[in-house]
Amino acid sequence: MGSKNIFRGLVFCFLFCTCNSPFLDLNGAYVRSDEISCEEAEDNLIVAESNFSNVTTTNYFELCEAYKIVLQERIDACQEVDEDLLEQLALLGDCNLTSFFQVNFDNDTYFASSSKAEIDGHTLYIDALKSETGEAFKIVLHDLDVGTFNLGVNHGNGIRNIIQYLPEVGSNNVWESNTDGIQPQGQLVITEVDYNNMWVSGTFNFIGTDSNGNTKEFTSGVFEKIVFTKKDDFFAKVDGVEFVDVDIIPGVNNFGIIGFKVVDENGASITIGVAHDVTIGTYNFRVLPEVPSGDYSPTFDDFHRATGTISITTHNQEHNLLIGDFEFTAEPVHTGVGTYEITEGHFCVTYIDN
Repeated sequence: MGSKNIFRGLVFCFLFCTCNSPFLDLNGAYVRSDEISCEEAEDNLIVAESNFSNVTTTNYFELCEAYKIVLQERIDACQEVDEDLLEQLALLGDCNLTSFFQVNFDNDTYFASSSKAEIDGHTLYIDALKSETGEAFKIVLHDLDVGTFNLGVNHGNGIRNIIQYLPEVGSNNVWESNTDGIQPQGQLVITEVDYNNMWVSGTFNFIGTDSNGNTKEFTSGVFEKIVFTKKDDFFAKVDGVEFVDVDIIPGVNNFGIIGFKVVDENGASITIGVAHDVTIGTYNFRVLPEVPSGDYSPTFDDFHRATGTISITTHNQEHNLLIGDFEFTAEPVHTGVGTYEITEGHFCVTYIDN
């Protein structure tokens, strides 16, 4: 029994560098025998921060709990109030890991300290950064959807899905899943694109090649529930010809109606209006002031009312995001002339609460 206690004590000392300071047992429990000084608390915090900088998905909870304990200890032991430490403590929350970016290479695990994503049209951009070392990953995926995508292969017009690893921010030595554009250099799998919670998840692996032709293997890559922002996008055809928008005028939630307008380079416009509380479903276009409503105007004073349907696929009221599809016959009203067929309509727009 005595030898076991001695061994346990040595392990405690190793984990926390001092037997005169608070430490964690092998189960992550907080152990302390007396109060410590501010200086000792600051020393402990340095160790805990260093440990947490090497966190992975397998040890995140334990190291996060240890970090929280030492943060609170530092706050309690020192008289001055450190707002940064209070903020960091709050950010750690309950230490349940819900969003992360991780990948293995060089016999080690890279765990990003921050990550973000953006969807622009049908292209996904993900940026992950490990602030302690400056290492970064960049992902560019075209034609975003749930499914499996090859990396480094030409898709026409020189477009390729790629992943880059930068050993440090601004580094010229970039490892990229990109060679001749013919042979796939890996795969990226999108498992979820959630427009209600505004996050994306997936997995990846690839062979990275640098400017000197050296290669490096990246395996078991995972990005889980990375929160994204979404740029507005719109598509439609008018009598079979693509309506190329140059401006999407933001939707406004006004008088119980969310309306947005899309304009092309010639001043032609398509306008859509829906109820402020519209739910997922398919609806017939109606005549204003009833909604949903639609209009196509080839010129400023050439009005055409929509007769057709609109399908709402997402309405995220927390993030003011509206996604849907539509098609309609544009019939002349007032000074309107002629009839037009609006087909393959799709929109993903944000709106402003007025």
